[in-house]
Amino acid sequence: MSEPAKKPGQQPESFQPKKPEMMRALEEARQASSHSYPEQFSITERGVRESRDCSPRCLAYPAMINALKIFLGMDTQPGDCDYYIQVGITGDGYGLFFSPIYDESLRWGDSPFRNSLGIEGILYRVASAEDRPPATLKEDICVHLASDKPLLIQQSGTEYLFVTGYRKNGDVLIAYPFSDGAAHSNIAENLKANCEEYGDWDANFQSVIFINGVGEPAERGEIFKQSLRMAHEMLTDNAVKDNFCYGESSYQKWLSCLENDESYVPGMDIITDFSERRFFSAFFFEEAEKYVDGNLSLAASAFKEIHGKATQIFNLSKKDNGGKKLKPRTRKKIITLIRECHALELAAAENIGGVLGI
Repeated sequence: MSEPAKKPGQQPESFQPKKPEMMRALEEARQASSHSYPEQFSITERGVRESRDCSPRCLAYPAMINALKIFLGMDTQPGDCDYYIQVGITGDGYGLFFSPIYDESLRWGDSPFRNSLGIEGILYRVASAEDRPPATLKEDICVHLASDKPLLIQQSGTEYLFVTGYRKNGDVLIAYPFSDGAAHSNIAENLKANCEEYGDWDANFQSVIFINGVGEPAERGEIFKQSLRMAHEMLTDNAVKDNFCYGESSYQKWLSCLENDESYVPGMDIITDFSERRFFSAFFFEEAEKYVDGNLSLAASAFKEIHGKATQIFNLSKKDNGGKKLKPRTRKKIITLIRECHALELAAAENIGGVLGI
């Protein structure tokens, strides 16, 4: 049982702080902690490696959370279920080369990140690059890993390291890389094959996510509703942006490339990114329907149809290009398909808005 809280300013009668002794004790504790971990350490994974094929996964963060669950020995759902749930919750599924989880200055703040871990019951704490000097953070990382707990490092942009060990007192980290677009290395079941060492990990990173264990999952219904509201906002957004991002701006940027640059050909990178985000979001909508009062089948079918049109765009580009410019007729067909995709997205957003009463 914890002791009753003292009133502000209340101190025991015998309380007589002696600053020199206190400072010396703190310094001794700090020095002791700096030697409380071995020079090198690697965590033994808890999960049993699954021997089944999985779809390539282009989106780094959702794939990494799936890998983390397997590594921690948590129950995983069949097929790609864990992955597409994360694609929807994080908002990855509704943009183009963009995820809300990479920019907490947006109106959604850190809720996509919190929900992505909360729905799994994963306990964590975050330290940003500005919170601690590199030397202190390195010590925290070693102490954490030596306690048999993994951590995640967000590097600049859309790259992550899933860290499970270190060497040379933390100068070198043992980690699995996850990066948007790196479909085959993002497969959770292939972790062992992708382990690498990083000697310059502290040269460029945004935050460290210390994984503290697994507790009670958050209430799924509210998280799904929040994610659907974010989906509606992203899909209907018409603000002008400098890059692809989400909403009307992403389509206008793509169409502008096709209409104003004769040398532009939709590459595998943009088509794969677009196709995977919409494809897995369709399954997220089907799952989310269990937690709302309404039918999201129109949104799900619209996103599946978008996936089909993205495949048509790829086939047209590949067949006609041959490393050269697209024929005007082919370019016109692709432009039409992209506009049809945008119309389908708006229809999906209307379905979501109707279910949520927006």
